[in-house]
Amino acid sequence: MSASSSRNQPEDSNSAGSGGAVWALGAAIVCLALLTLYWGFAGDDTFIYLQYARNIAQGDGFSFNAGEPSYGTTGPVWALLVAGAWKIAGGDLYLIAKLLGFVFTALAIWAFHGLARHVLQDGWLAAVAAFALAFDPWLLKWGGSGMETPLSLLIVFLATRLYLRECERGGFPLWALLLGLGTLVRPELIALFLIFVFDRIVLISPHPGAGNRWRVTAAAIVLYVIPLAPWFLYAHAQFGDVVAATIHAKSGYTSRWEVVVRTVKIIGSGYGAALVVAVAGLIAFCRGRGGFRYLVYRLATTRLLWAWVIALPAAYFVTMSYVASRYLLIATPFILLLGFWGIAKLTNRAHRYASIILAVLAVSSVLVQATVIYPRTRFERGVDGNFIAVAEWVRDNTPTDALVAVHEVGAIGYFCERRIVDTAGLVTSVSLPYVLEKRHADLFRDLEPDYYVSSGDIRIDRFVFDPFGDRMTKLFEREIQRGGSSDVFSMRMPIGVYAMDWSAPIER
Repeated sequence: MSASSSRNQPEDSNSAGSGGAVWALGAAIVCLALLTLYWGFAGDDTFIYLQYARNIAQGDGFSFNAGEPSYGTTGPVWALLVAGAWKIAGGDLYLIAKLLGFVFTALAIWAFHGLARHVLQDGWLAAVAAFALAFDPWLLKWGGSGMETPLSLLIVFLATRLYLRECERGGFPLWALLLGLGTLVRPELIALFLIFVFDRIVLISPHPGAGNRWRVTAAAIVLYVIPLAPWFLYAHAQFGDVVAATIHAKSGYTSRWEVVVRTVKIIGSGYGAALVVAVAGLIAFCRGRGGFRYLVYRLATTRLLWAWVIALPAAYFVTMSYVASRYLLIATPFILLLGFWGIAKLTNRAHRYASIILAVLAVSSVLVQATVIYPRTRFERGVDGNFIAVAEWVRDNTPTDALVAVHEVGAIGYFCERRIVDTAGLVTSVSLPYVLEKRHADLFRDLEPDYYVSSGDIRIDRFVFDPFGDRMTKLFEREIQRGGSSDVFSMRMPIGVYAMDWSAPIER
C-alpha cells in the first residue's frame, strides 16, 4: 500500500498499525538498552536535584542548604518526585533518580509513537519514527541522567496528542492541565501552552463538537493554572519570588551569536537529515496546495509541530539564555516527526525511504555519540571522580559548621555536606543579587566564607583571586577534565580548596 493511500485510511488499517503496541515496546527496549552506555553519566545539575530531594525527604524544606529555603531548580516537580520515591523506597538516591529517568524515557517513547500514529496516519511510518527517537543521541545522553528531561518529553508528547484529539473531536482540554504540571518540570512549556491557546483562538476552524472557542480557551486557562497556583503561592511565601533563581542567573548569560551557534550544532548533529526532508516536504506540500497560507490555516497538526520547533530556540535567542542539548530536547523530536511527514509528502514510496532515513539517522547517532558524547561521559558516579574527591576532602577535613563558597555547586555541594555559598547564583538566594550585579567581591566581603573551592576556570576564579589572593591558602587540589571524561575533548584544570582568612580588616 502506498503512503498516499494509507494516509486516507484509519490508523490501524495496515499491518504496522495493528501491532502498534509491539512497535512502541520494541523501540522502548532498544532505547533502554542504548541508555546503559551512559549509566555512569549524570552531570553536575543532577546533583543539585539530588540535594534538594534529600533535604525535602529529610524534612529540611525545599532547600539546597538544609533549612534555608531557595528556589534553585527549574523543575520543582522533579525534585519532589525523586524525594517521594526515595522516601518510599529508600536506598541510593542517585540510583533512584537514574531509574526514574529510565522509566520515563520508556514512557516517552511509547507516547511519541502514539503521537506519530496520530500525525502520520500510517502505522509503519509511526513505528519507524519511534525507532528514530530511540536512536536520538541527545535522548540517550540525558534519558538516564537522573534529570527531568524524559518526564518533560513525556508531558510534551501526551499534551500535544490530547490537544490534537480535542481539536478534532471536542471535549475537555485536559492538555492544559498537563502543561500546567509540565511547566513545573520545564518552565519553557509555558510557550507550548501559549502556542496552543493562540492556535485555539486565532487559527482553528470551527468543527462539530468543538464547542465555543472562547469557552474552551477559558477552561484551558483555568486548568493550566490549577497546578501552578499552589506552587506559586508557596514559592512567593518561601522564596519571595515565583521565578527560579536559575532562570534569573541564566537569562542574559550568553550572546545571541552563541545561542545561534550552539543551536545549529545541536540540531545539525542529531536531526540534520530529518530537518532537510521536513523542509523539502513542507515546500512541496505548500506548492501543491496553493502556498504557505494553506499550511497556516488548514493544516493544524503540522503548523503546531513547526511552531514549537521554531519557538523554543527563538525564546532562548531573545532571552540570551545558555542553550544545552537537554533544553532543546523537548522540541527536537518533533523534527524527526516532521521529517517522516515530509517523506510522505515527497513520494509515494514513503515506507522504503523512511527506512533509509532511519538508517541515516542511526549512523549519524553512532557518529555523534562516538566522536562527541560518549567520550565525554565515561564516569563512574555521574561526574569526574576528582570533583567528588574534592567534595569528600572538604567533608572530612573542615568543621561541620563551615561556610564553603563554590561555583560548580552540584556534586561539590551534594557530597561535601557543608553549608554552601553558590557564586553562580543558582541555588542560594542570598548570592543571586550579587551575581546579577556582578559584585562577586562584595559577596565574599559580606558573607566571609571559610573556604573557597575554585572552578578551574580563571575567568571565574579571578573574581576571587584578584581581590583576596593574599587571604587564601591552598589546602588541597585535584585535576579535573573540564568538558568531559575524554583526554581528547577536554582540558585538565586544577580544582583547589582554599582556606579564607578574614582576620585582617577588609577594605570596602
